Amino acid sequence: MPTNPSILKRLSENTFKNEKTNLKNNKAILSPSNKPKSVKTFIVAKKEANNELCYCPKLLNEHNDSNANISLKKSVIDNKIVNKSLDSLSCMQANEVTKEDLETVLNKLRGEAKDYIIVRSSLFNLLEDVISDIPTKQHLKDMQQNIIEMNNNLIKLNNLNNAKDKKIASLEKELNIKSNNISDLKNEIGQWKNNIEQLKGQIKMLTNYMDELEEREDKNNEIIKQNNKQINEYKNLLEGSKKEISDLMKKHDNELLKIRFSLEECKKILADRDNIIDNLMNKIKELKQKNKEISDKRKKEENSKNELMEENRNIQKMMHDLKKNKDDICNRFKKDHMRYKDKINELNNECMNYEKKLNDCQKLLKEKDIKLDVNKLQFEKMNGQINDIENQLKKRNREYDHLVNNINEAEKRIKCNDKKWSKIIRLTNNLYNTVHDKVQQ
Repeated sequence: MPTNPSILKRLSENTFKNEKTNLKNNKAILSPSNKPKSVKTFIVAKKEANNELCYCPKLLNEHNDSNANISLKKSVIDNKIVNKSLDSLSCMQANEVTKEDLETVLNKLRGEAKDYIIVRSSLFNLLEDVISDIPTKQHLKDMQQNIIEMNNNLIKLNNLNNAKDKKIASLEKELNIKSNNISDLKNEIGQWKNNIEQLKGQIKMLTNYMDELEEREDKNNEIIKQNNKQINEYKNLLEGSKKEISDLMKKHDNELLKIRFSLEECKKILADRDNIIDNLMNKIKELKQKNKEISDKRKKEENSKNELMEENRNIQKMMHDLKKNKDDICNRFKKDHMRYKDKINELNNECMNYEKKLNDCQKLLKEKDIKLDVNKLQFEKMNGQINDIENQLKKRNREYDHLVNNINEAEKRIKCNDKKWSKIIRLTNNLYNTVHDKVQQ
């Protein structure tokens, strides 16, 4: 017999519920297949609804460890004879009740119940069936042994449940620790995300600055195109001046041949040359004025690197062409002077004056070279600044890529931890369900 009162109560309630469902259908007589084998005592009760007699099976749920006395649970009945017969049975022990005792009670009920209450024949048939189905003493001993084994199994299950509860508590502690670690990782990820947002803001600032630089470059490219147009115009002017100079030199050669015959013609030629030189000087002044305008534009357009390089090249070409023209003219004049030393001393003096003018032109060209060198230095400074900005952008991009890689690694770790924890939670749930199912069984 199980000693735990909660187990006894549960068993009695389950058997009583099963019998109660059959009573709801007003079935007073049960078939032998539906009769519970664990029922040891039947108590006759009066049904108040239709004044019919029926039986109410109940398990014995009281136990005394000293002498195993069993007290019969009685229902309150108006019939005094039934109460007396049941009192006579309740005085006996469970192993002392026999079929003869029950048959005497049944005979008393048959003989004496006529004076007090009308009892249907179905009740007596039911009592006879019950008496025929009463188990023997050996069967009762077997049932007690089975109940003891069940009690031992329940104790083992309780021990297993306690051990599993301890394991579940330890797993819950580990889960709490891991959840705290996950929360810390989430906080770190939040900090990384804030840092990334700040870096994105800085990158946006840099991209806006780069867009502004691109807009400036576009503007500078337009200005460079305009300056290239002006330079092409200057080139055309220089080519025209070269052609004029070449034509004049041809004329000069022809006139030198004529100088042999007349000095007056020589003077005219020299006067024409002076006019030509004046025209050249005027053109040089115009070029200087235009160069000043270009230099002013260049000062405003410091970021235009390619423009200044092209202008420097073009000006160097112009200087080279002017030097060539000067050298050619000087060589030709020297040859003419060597040929006509005796005849044209005045022409020699005029050539000296022309050389002085050419020296002035050279000085002006040197000043132009100095200005070009200054512009080159400015261009080099701008190139250095642009390279510094590009290096800073490369560093920022590397830092951003490093942060993105760190974030991706952290997300991978979080996914792995989530998978592990989902597996642990699934295993704990399965373990809890198995324990719960075994406890219910």
